[in-house]
Amino acid sequence: MPYGTVQDAIKWVVPEVFPGSNAAEKLQEAVNYAVANKTRVVASGVYDVTAPVTIPGDIIIDASAGEFTFNGIDYIFHPLGAKSVEIIGGKYTANAYHTQRPQVIFNDYPDGLANLPTRVVIKDTQCFNCGVGYIMINCQDPTSIHVTVDNNYCKTDDNT
Repeated sequence: MPYGTVQDAIKWVVPEVFPGSNAAEKLQEAVNYAVANKTRVVASGVYDVTAPVTIPGDIIIDASAGEFTFNGIDYIFHPLGAKSVEIIGGKYTANAYHTQRPQVIFNDYPDGLANLPTRVVIKDTQCFNCGVGYIMINCQDPTSIHVTVDNNYCKTDDNT
């Protein structure tokens, strides 16, 4: 490339090209790479997630054509240190209920107030036997808060 590297030209990555013995490991590697290189993850495959995926920094995950199942874990994505998180699309199915209701995205206060995001976008997801998310945000600077949760569909048999 005349004015940069191949690395500069990469705008998105897919989990399938990363090493790992299962979908969770490949997703984690893709997320780590995307955060470090300021690209987005395009997850368009079928993923059986067996361990939560930590989001260590700002990211956009385009899962519009992706299908995720999770069993034995309470959530898929865990933002820890990300200030901006976007999850777009995807079909998410929890195979079983756990001690907490399963969620696509989850974080909690014990991670530390400084680690909570100020910008969260979750849209166009389809959730079966799970919720869209349980996510806390950092409200210390009210001028920087942006939360969008649009056009999500949830179906569950859990009426509690």
